[in-house]
Amino acid sequence: MKQRFITSVALILAVIPLFFFQSYLVMLMVFVAMVAALELNDLVANKKYPFLIIATIWLILAFGLDFISSGDKVIIAGLGLLVFVLIDILFIEIKFYNISLVYTISLLLGFAFSALIYLYKLDILLVFYVILVNYGSDVGAYLVGSRFGKRKLAPKISPNKTIEGALGGVGFAGVLGIVFGFLFLLEHMSYIKIIIVSLLLPIIAQFGDLFFSSLKRNYNKKDFGSLFPGHGGVLDRIDSLIFSLVFMIIFIRLGFLGVFVWKT
Repeated sequence: MKQRFITSVALILAVIPLFFFQSYLVMLMVFVAMVAALELNDLVANKKYPFLIIATIWLILAFGLDFISSGDKVIIAGLGLLVFVLIDILFIEIKFYNISLVYTISLLLGFAFSALIYLYKLDILLVFYVILVNYGSDVGAYLVGSRFGKRKLAPKISPNKTIEGALGGVGFAGVLGIVFGFLFLLEHMSYIKIIIVSLLLPIIAQFGDLFFSSLKRNYNKKDFGSLFPGHGGVLDRIDSLIFSLVFMIIFIRLGFLGVFVWKT
C-alpha cells in the first residue's frame, strides 16, 4: 500500500509541469508512446520486435501530435495499415490478430493524444477536468466497492469490480466534475452540459478500464508492464483516460446536436 501511495504521489507531481510548460506535454507524449509500444510488443509477443516497436511509436505520434493536419491523418492511418500488414508478412509468427490489435490500440492512443492537445490549447482547465473526473471515478469505485461491493460487475473480465463500486465511482466523480465545472468551466459549458458530461465521463472511463482489462485477461497478463511499482505499466495507468479523452473530443465535435451544443 505504501508503494502504491508513493507511486501515486510521483505520478501527480509528474503532471504538474503541464500547467507551466507546453513543450513538456509533447515530451510526455513521446515518453508514453515509447513505453506503450514496448508494452504492446510484450503483450502480443514473447520477444522484442524492433520493427513492430518503431512502427507503433511512429503511428501513435504521427496520428496524435498536431504537426500533421487532421485531413492528412487519414493518410497516416492508411500508411500505418500498410506498414502493419508488411509486419504481418515479415513476422508471421506474431499472428495477424496480434498485429491488428497493436495497430488498433496505436490509433486509439494517437486519437487520445490528439484530443489531449486540442483540449490543452482550448483551456488547460479542461485537461485538468478530464483527469479529475477520470481518476475520481477510480477513487470512488474503490472506496464504495471495497466497503459495500457485493454484486460482480464483470466477473469474467475483472473479478474485483462490483456494480456498487461502479455506481460509487460515477457518483463520486460526477460530484467532483460538477463542482469543478461550475467553478471554472462556465466559459466553455452551460450548467446542464457540465452535469451531463460529468456523469457520462466516468461511465466511459469504466468502459475503457474494462476494455483494457479484457485484453490483459485474454493474454493472461496481470499488468501491461512494471514501470510504476504497485500500479503496473503506462497502459495500466492511462487505460480509462484514453477513452475519456476520446469521448470529450467526440462531445465537442457533436456540438451541433441540440443540448450538446458546445458553448463558444
